[in-house]
Amino acid sequence: MAIITFAQVKGGSGKTTAAMCTVAELVARKSSVAALDLDPNRPLGEFFARVSDLKHVEVAVPNSERRVTALVKELAKTYDNVVIDLMGAATNDTQVAMAVADLVIVPSQMSGTDFRCGVETWQKSATALSPVLSCWLEPVPALSARASKLSYASSTVGQGPT
Repeated sequence: MAIITFAQVKGGSGKTTAAMCTVAELVARKSSVAALDLDPNRPLGEFFARVSDLKHVEVAVPNSERRVTALVKELAKTYDNVVIDLMGAATNDTQVAMAVADLVIVPSQMSGTDFRCGVETWQKSATALSPVLSCWLEPVPALSARASKLSYASSTVGQGPT
């Protein structure tokens, strides 16, 4: 079993996209996986609901009665993998999610601000004693074109021909 946390104290770094891709890859490999969505915009559930192969993925959201640690324990009893997507801020939930992780992935765009915030996140994860992988993301033209086609396709699912 693996608990993978995508963390970065800055928003817009690619955490959610990387978490979505990781869940999709684990599903494609026939691994059981659940997600824990700590982003207040709740993008994981919204995305998985639009993709037929991912509609079955359980997306848990903490509340006042079930906090991060309890949710991770519950999900880990049922699923081989738990993927945690954090909001772009340094919160108590961020520290807890990094502490319970088997691996913390810190995605960052190629900018000075992302780099500084990535280092800050890496330093915070070091106190959690979890292995850390920093990913510096740089757009690749061919992949960007493919991604925009996929974004268009997923945004038009269920709308019929235009």
